Amino acid sequence: MKQKIGFTLKKAFSVLSYSDTIWVGTANGINRGILGSGNCIDWRHYAYPMDNLSGNFVVGLDMCQAWESLEQITIASIEGHCIGGAIALAVSCDFRVASSSSVFRLPEIPLGMNMSWQANPRINSLIGPARTKELVILGEDLLGEKAFEWGLTQRICKEGEALNLSVELAAKINKLPPIAVRMSKTSINATNNSLNYNSSYMDRDQYLLTGFTEDRKEAIKAFFEKRDANFKGK
Repeated sequence: MKQKIGFTLKKAFSVLSYSDTIWVGTANGINRGILGSGNCIDWRHYAYPMDNLSGNFVVGLDMCQAWESLEQITIASIEGHCIGGAIALAVSCDFRVASSSSVFRLPEIPLGMNMSWQANPRINSLIGPARTKELVILGEDLLGEKAFEWGLTQRICKEGEALNLSVELAAKINKLPPIAVRMSKTSINATNNSLNYNSSYMDRDQYLLTGFTEDRKEAIKAFFEKRDANFKGK
C-alpha cells in the first residue's frame, strides 16, 4: 500500500469521526490499484533499523483501526481485484458490497510473509476459522459469488454496479435514527472485537521478521521468474 493513500484515508477518518451530519460513508474503488501493491519488496535491501521499518508499517495498521472505530456506518464498494491490503481495509468497514466479477486474494503467505494489519481476526469473525485459513494460507483467488456465499461480502451485484448498490444501502441506513444506529454499531463491535488485539498484536513484528527470511527471498525470486518456489523453512 502506498503510504500517501494510507495517510489520506486516515485523514478522511478524522473528518468523519467528528462530524455530526455525516452518518454513513462509502469507500469506493477498493481494489488492487489502490491498496494491493508493495507485496514484492525485499526489505533486506533497505538499510533501515528495525524500529524505523516498524514505523513505516504502522500506517496501514492505523488506517484500518481508524476506519473500524468510526461510529458512522462504513460501506466498502468493491470492483475488480481486491488484493492484500485492500481486503484488510474492506473488512475494517461495516459492510462490503462487491460485483460478481470481483476477485479477492491474500498473496502474503505465498510471498513469504504473514497477513498483517490485524486483518486475520476481522476476517475470521466474518467467515469462520476454516474459510479464513483457506483464504489466508492458500492465497488463492476467491471469486465474487463465493465471497458472497461465505459471508465476506453482504451484497453482490453486476459488474460496475457496486457503488450504486452501496449508495442504496447507505440511503436506507441514513433514514434510520442516527444515535440508535451508532450505539448499536459500537456495542456490536465491542462484543465482536474484544479479543482482536490479543490475537494479532504481534503481526506487525511477524511481518518484519518474515521479511528477513530465506523463504521470503525465494518467494520473491520465484514470483518474478514465474515458477514454483522451493521453500526450506529458513
